[in-house]
Formats: sequence, C-alpha cells, structure tokens
Amino acid sequence: MKLERFYTYAMIGDSVVGFSGAYTVTVTLKHDFEASPDDHLRCAQATEHYGFVAMLEAEVSVAISEHSIRIPDARAKQHAIAVNVGVTSNHLDAQAAVLAHRALEKARNMVGSAALAA
Repeated sequence: MKLERFYTYAMIGDSVVGFSGAYTVTVTLKHDFEASPDDHLRCAQATEHYGFVAMLEAEVSVAISEHSIRIPDARAKQHAIAVNVGVTSNHLDAQAAVLAHRALEKARNMVGSAALAA
C-alpha cells in the first residue's frame, strides 16, 4: 500500500490516505491528551519550527458495492508523536505507514473471519 505524505509542517487535522484493493486507510494527526509533560518538554527542546506532541490514528474502511463501510475495531493509535521537530516530516510519514499497515492487517483479519462465518 502506498500512503500519501504529510507536508513538511503538519498541523492537527492533517491526514494522509492509502488504498489497498477495496480498503482505504486514513491516518489523521490528532490532539494527544495522554502525552506526558516530559513528551511536551522533549519536543519543545528539540525544535525551532513550532513543534508539538500529537497522536496518529489510522482508520480503515472497505468498499462494498457502492458503499464505504468503516471498520471501527480496526483502528490503530500511536501516542506521543513529535511533530515539526525537523526540516522534513519523514519520521511522521514512517510512523504513519507502520500504523496504516497495522490497521489494515486488523481489518483484513476481521473482514476475512466475518466472511468465513457468513
């Protein structure tokens, strides 16, 4: 699966999308309310580009006929992500790709087992 890339300077609400057959995976940058003060301090010390701590959340949907059906139980999250701490967003893209693949595997396992039960 090829996933889009985040812009150099990301902000809350930015997302990237990837496709694999009938599956669509969306990875979104969200507020991380579970990040520790140490995470925030680490990020503030490491950047001069208005860095912050956030979380990534991957959601999967599958296309069936003309409908797109979300698979909420296949969500995957990664907390305490440092955003805008360098001159590129390569680390953010790499973490999003790992998260997207994890969520896609969950979804495939769930849909596959549901198809066998039907």
